[in-house]
Amino acid sequence: MPMERKSGESYISYAKRLTNSVEDGIIEYKEYGDSLLGIDNNYSSENIRKFYYMFKKWLNNIDDEIEFNDESFAKEMEKIKFDVLVERKKLQRINREYLENARLEADKDLYGEIIKEAIENLEPIKIRPASYMNKSEIDSTGVLFVSDAHYSKEFEMKGLFGETINKYSPEIFKQRMWKLLSDVENDFNRFDYKKLVILDTGDCVEGILRLSDSIQKLKVGVMDSALEYGEFMSVWICEAYNRLHIPIEYSLTTGNHDIVRILTNKKSFSGETVAKQIHSEITNRVEISKLKAKLESGKDIQIEVKPYQDISYNNLYGINLMSYHGDCKNMKEDIEFFENYYGISVDILVGGHLHRSSSESIGFGSMGDREIIRVPSIMGVEDYSKSIRKSSCAGAKFMLFNENGKDLEKVYILNG
Repeated sequence: MPMERKSGESYISYAKRLTNSVEDGIIEYKEYGDSLLGIDNNYSSENIRKFYYMFKKWLNNIDDEIEFNDESFAKEMEKIKFDVLVERKKLQRINREYLENARLEADKDLYGEIIKEAIENLEPIKIRPASYMNKSEIDSTGVLFVSDAHYSKEFEMKGLFGETINKYSPEIFKQRMWKLLSDVENDFNRFDYKKLVILDTGDCVEGILRLSDSIQKLKVGVMDSALEYGEFMSVWICEAYNRLHIPIEYSLTTGNHDIVRILTNKKSFSGETVAKQIHSEITNRVEISKLKAKLESGKDIQIEVKPYQDISYNNLYGINLMSYHGDCKNMKEDIEFFENYYGISVDILVGGHLHRSSSESIGFGSMGDREIIRVPSIMGVEDYSKSIRKSSCAGAKFMLFNENGKDLEKVYILNG
């Protein structure tokens, strides 16, 4: 009858004991096969005999090379099991990351397809062909900085005596933007520039934040707010063209609130940003509306949405103007970095982020001082800016450039 395997005995030790038992005449070949294979033993005694001689030599070779015992074998098996487990975990991690990346790519593609379909189903924005009536003989360009809209955020900040210091919502954002356009239009005849450059320096929407309590102040979801902001700005840009009758150029850069990140973490996917989707929507919406207007009027519509970048760079009459969001500790260091990295010179570096207006001269430029400038926000003061002791009225900065350099600078106050 078959020999029983002892408790805790490894299979190889058991096989070695069986082989020795055959050699000592304790068991026959049939019992040897039954003990080794159990019910799977379908081999003849002759085949088992041949296996016995081969297996015996194999065991002798093992004995010559290693010190073989149950304890060493168990340790070796534990090490092998651990190594296998490590490799399995690696594969699981790789598979998870692969699937997560695939999901993110699929979500991005799906979102883009939804936006494209939604834009195609919208009625084109009404654009009236411009009749240029610029009276000035001086070639000049107006630059309007729009920053930190934080669209979809809703709050009300009270003062010491219960008065409202600042109140904000998507509806108030729209009111402020229409007020801004009216103010720009009212000043247009006085400044009489021939082109308007609109530089949106980011934080268009409240987005994915490190500050989890800000989520509670969102009136609509992040993706919905991105769509709403893109649609509003498309209409606003076209209406600016309708009112001013001059070429319009629009640029959008990303902020720190619209970068994809995990809550409570610093930004880790700076290339993945909701601002890209907003820019794509504005570009498609404006281009479709321009095409319809041209088909109806036969005239070119001079509205240009510049390609998406994390910075904007313009040469205006010899002055190199760069704008970005400005979420940094030191803009002086940034201006040096940008000059070295891009191999350019920067006369004026403009950023938002701090929700307040300020400027500082940092040396001589090609046509006046080199400057670093902070522009105010459309949203105005809120809890965070109060906590870091930075505050000012909601507003937008305007600059006028001509052959004499930066000729004029003005802040449009939008509170009220």
